[in-house]
Amino acid sequence: MKKKKSTSYLSIAHDQQEYGGSHELDTLVPDVENATRTIESFDDRPLLRFWQRLVTYTAVLIPPVNSKSNSARRILFTFYLLLFPLLMFFVGWIFSERIESVLYLKNGNLFGSRTNWVDDVDLAFSNEYGSATWAALSGVNYPWSIVLEPYKLSYFAVTSKTANALLAKNHYFTSDVEYRWSIDGTFLDTGNNVSVAVPGPAGTERSVALQIVSRSSGSVLREITQTVVVKYVRREIRALLAQDRVAFFQALNVLQRVPTSVGQKLYGRNYYSKDYFTRIHVYFGSTRDCDRIHEGPGFISFHMSYSLMFEKALQSVNPSVALPYWDFTLESTFLKSTTFRSSVVFSDGWFSEADTTATLASGVTAATSDHVVRKGRFAMTSVMEDARNYSSFVNSYGLLRSPWNSNPYPYLTRAASSYDLESDLKPSGCHDYAATLAKSDFISLAMALNTEAHGHIHELMGGTWGFQKALATPSKDAPQSYRNAAHQFSHFAEKYSKFLWRAGLMTCPDYLNDATVQATCRAVEVDATASRARNDAVDYPSTCRCQCAATFKSLTDEALPQLLYSLGVLKSLSWYDGRVKMRGITSFLNSQATGPALPIDGYTVAQSLDVYRDVRDAICDMGMIGDMFQASSPNDVTFWVLHPNMERLWHTKRLAVHYNLTTFDENWASQSSQWTCTGHALTDPTTLKNIFDTNDRIYTNEELYTNLHPARLALPYVYDTLSFAHCNAE
Repeated sequence: MKKKKSTSYLSIAHDQQEYGGSHELDTLVPDVENATRTIESFDDRPLLRFWQRLVTYTAVLIPPVNSKSNSARRILFTFYLLLFPLLMFFVGWIFSERIESVLYLKNGNLFGSRTNWVDDVDLAFSNEYGSATWAALSGVNYPWSIVLEPYKLSYFAVTSKTANALLAKNHYFTSDVEYRWSIDGTFLDTGNNVSVAVPGPAGTERSVALQIVSRSSGSVLREITQTVVVKYVRREIRALLAQDRVAFFQALNVLQRVPTSVGQKLYGRNYYSKDYFTRIHVYFGSTRDCDRIHEGPGFISFHMSYSLMFEKALQSVNPSVALPYWDFTLESTFLKSTTFRSSVVFSDGWFSEADTTATLASGVTAATSDHVVRKGRFAMTSVMEDARNYSSFVNSYGLLRSPWNSNPYPYLTRAASSYDLESDLKPSGCHDYAATLAKSDFISLAMALNTEAHGHIHELMGGTWGFQKALATPSKDAPQSYRNAAHQFSHFAEKYSKFLWRAGLMTCPDYLNDATVQATCRAVEVDATASRARNDAVDYPSTCRCQCAATFKSLTDEALPQLLYSLGVLKSLSWYDGRVKMRGITSFLNSQATGPALPIDGYTVAQSLDVYRDVRDAICDMGMIGDMFQASSPNDVTFWVLHPNMERLWHTKRLAVHYNLTTFDENWASQSSQWTCTGHALTDPTTLKNIFDTNDRIYTNEELYTNLHPARLALPYVYDTLSFAHCNAE
């Protein structure tokens, strides 16, 4: 059976050339119509019929030609191959928008029954970070679907509920209708995509409305409303756009340079200087009887509210700024104790150098450095000098630092050493955060956030140095446990100084009241370009150092270990005995843990007393403490990005409770009786006011705890994520 030849324009032209046959145009046209009818019988979709009929009618308009003329055949063939497709392209381009608009008036599979297209219109909200529609975070979520950030550009857009955005696009963007946007009844702009700087205040709900208005009749075809929440979004410092990161640092630089009295005239009542914040922290962290803002549950309510107060001060300078956080578990996960200081966060334009030995002058070593930060954005950040008329607590050089920290340099200091030993620590990581989230009651959670989850950041950024006597360390071939014992003591040296000062067993030169001290203990000015070797005889003489009380230094019998136990020194003490038995000691408690070990396991009583005297002499050797490692830590930018990262854990826990996803005892009051230090019981007054209102009244811990709830609308901020994705990969 002979195969039937297909009928098409090209096959007809081919037949003409191959066989020399003649076909008049009146013979060609019916063939085209037959081909068109054949295709229509196969698929009768309207758009396809339109194009097919257009082809047919165009062919009819072509004038007859002499079939015997080869040139005429070539012209006809060229027309079909080149000119006809171009003609069709321009016709389609002219009418495509109208055709697609007509087609989009139909619903279902785009060609079904008619419906009103305006019912398909939806709203989309975004900003430079992406969608403003909140997704579930770490299994929990804030109770708002759309969060807009105040004083930043947000993008309001018309979109489609259907999947066919192409057809929606041309119809929605037609000139037949106008889109009118408003917020809380106030007209904003017109257009299918508008940019809006959403006004404050944060912690409020707003109603965004879109009216679809017919241009021809002026009637409102549809009005769509969407409730949104206005809140600041706190992001990880590395996730910030460059302009937002710079804006944060610039606002902070203003707080460093402009005093409160001047700043409040320029920026308003929420402005406070860096020195004002440092004074608060020094005062309530340095009271003689106890630490009112650390070492208890009051740490949480104070530091999270204190951070918000600082954020409001930044926003008084630049209202678009949100306080970022530093997720140091990233450094813990991907870097080592010897390399984490090379992280991008310590680049010059960010937090500045963490290892101040990078700017040592020739001949200066880490052991003889003054550890002043000289490189980067926060180089030579000043510490208030002669602060006796500003603060109730200053150090022996009159600097706004803890009384027990005789650091004489009036600039931000950081050291990578503890007790002059190179630190063996890096920031705490995912394991500590997971353990913190596993806590089943608020008190346990608060204490974990105060310790393990703090990440060792205070010590790692501040460090300690300048001791008169080097700490005994084991040889390189000694057991690792011996080296660990030496390092463990070095990590607690600063804490022991605070214990002694509070117990009255350490005395420090009284710069506040002693004119001789004021005249002789002067802050030491240093070169801004390169560190010089310390001259401790001049910079740090014994007359300007804190000293242990004579009664404490003279104890030699059994009373010494008993006193060390009562101070809390022995509770977590590890020690490398480099004089008596050359070994590491990891426990100084008796078998019942009710008092000091006497004798220490493996030692005689006399040998044990020798060890206790060595411990006493070591903690009485007062070195210098970097700012981040004591009460003047707000001098360091890393202080302000540290605590928000920990608050993410608290938000995770409280939101899980809010949605009944976990069991968690939030009853602070039941354990308040054990907190005798004012500042840690539920109903204790704090030091803060005018953060959540303007009543000029000191808040209690209970009020702060309530106001800081992450599901509370009036809380002016949320976090961009509550998850630690890199931890899941460990």
